Amino acid sequence: MKGFVAQPPSTYWDALNFLLDRISTARYDLSVHRFSEEVGELGNTSAASILTPSFYSGKETSFPRLFEHIERETREEDIAVVVSDLVQSGRTGDQRALVSAFQKLTRKKPSVLLLAFRSAFQGTYFVEGRKILGSKIQLNLDGSAPDRARPFYVLLIAGSASGLDEARNLLLPDIGAAEQFEASKPALPLANVQFLPPNSEETPVWNAFKPAQKLPLKSGASVEVLSFLEISPPATEPTRLRLQLQCEGQCATGALRTPQRLLFQTERSSRKEGKWTAVTSSDSRAEALFSPDRKHLTVDYAFARPKAFSWDVYRVRILPGVANLRAPLWVDEWTTSEDGTPRLGQRTFKLDLFVEAMIRSIQEQVPLSEHYLLLGRGE
Repeated sequence: MKGFVAQPPSTYWDALNFLLDRISTARYDLSVHRFSEEVGELGNTSAASILTPSFYSGKETSFPRLFEHIERETREEDIAVVVSDLVQSGRTGDQRALVSAFQKLTRKKPSVLLLAFRSAFQGTYFVEGRKILGSKIQLNLDGSAPDRARPFYVLLIAGSASGLDEARNLLLPDIGAAEQFEASKPALPLANVQFLPPNSEETPVWNAFKPAQKLPLKSGASVEVLSFLEISPPATEPTRLRLQLQCEGQCATGALRTPQRLLFQTERSSRKEGKWTAVTSSDSRAEALFSPDRKHLTVDYAFARPKAFSWDVYRVRILPGVANLRAPLWVDEWTTSEDGTPRLGQRTFKLDLFVEAMIRSIQEQVPLSEHYLLLGRGE
């Protein structure tokens, strides 16, 4: 890290200065920590001292100890801001140790945002992969172009989505990140749920009972409610219901690998004669396909037929499914599996592993859509 401040100004110098300024104007209570072999609070530390080479004098970088400290010491209302090149070094493990420690941290279900920057770097880089030219190499990157700059990252970890949104608005306007990845957001948001009636050759089973409506949530998002009344008995059971969900952008170019591996979490309760039954939950799969224009996802649900003179209410959460999300495209351009030569100095050693950990630990648990389906039946 010392090479980022060897010859200021640099993007690293500017970004860190920017963050410290915004923290002061936002009136956050600031606690600055240095992490190398251990994690220690520095007390009243000036920006000038943090931005000098002598500040970066540690012998190793221990992400396991850092993430353990964040998990142990921070409260839900706290915001942890980590500025680093995200390369684990020293006796506390390799990049896999970094990933494992981060996964333990995510048990508290934080909201996480990763900002990526490129900066000038002049100095020694300690090799963590194969020692092709030795255990360390010299980098002389002036920051004039992507292939002449070294990556560093700002990682924000908040106890809640609202806390992360507040930190984003107060600390990050115009900070100038080249790329970003927010694991706490849906990988492929699906909205505007619509009923697709059967074609003219099929006998319709369902008819829309009321227009779809949106219910706002405290997080600022919304869930959609659709209701249907049986107008003819189904030929077979379970009865089928086809819906269309609109993608933000084109479905096929998003992070989702295949719709066939989506996971549908459903909760069902029933109402008859003014009384509700207990809620039952299940994980099930529906048949899901991209539409020919790649702008929608078509889902065929299979539901049990409601009992006579009753309503069944389903809460449906569509999750990405296991190992069904790709990392953002920019990660491929920023990561490397080898770091032993100067020509790879503009990439981060095994960054893809860390981003994959963010996806598996956080984003796979974030629903792409949540909606309620009310299915009613007369006699």
